[in-house]
Amino acid sequence: MCKLGSTHSVFFLASSEVLGYITAITGAPADKITSEAVFTWSMVKATVQMQTHVTIWANQGFSFAGRQSA
Repeated sequence: MCKLGSTHSVFFLASSEVLGYITAITGAPADKITSEAVFTWSMVKATVQMQTHVTIWANQGFSFAGRQSA
């Protein structure tokens, strides 16, 4: 990633559904989506996933630990 922007580039492909999600979160028009908008959307989605599923993951960890000690 150190040469990204000088000698390397990134190309994003997304469905119209994902494009809609990105524009809804970032407020950017669909024809002006930037890498920053894509990364912002991915970080927001990752944060929501962590907040939503942290209790499930914790329970899975406790169950695993209990089975390991048994």
